[in-house]
Amino acid sequence: VPAIAGGASATGSQLYHFTFHRAMYNEPILYNLGKDFRVVLTIRRAILSEESGWAEVELKGSIEEIGRAIADLHT
Repeated sequence: VPAIAGGASATGSQLYHFTFHRAMYNEPILYNLGKDFRVVLTIRRAILSEESGWAEVELKGSIEEIGRAIADLHT
């Protein structure tokens, strides 16, 4: 089998715990993450309260792309 340009990337899944303030409830943060990066998101659990919320999210894809997606969230 001939080599593919750029080589192969390691793939996997990683579980993340996101917390956010109520002011962010109407922002499509997770949607944009899946749209802007080559990752598949699975929301495992989530809770929203009057003041804040959290979500446990599994990201699947190349380790490099998951890292890029998480780095984008930090900005």
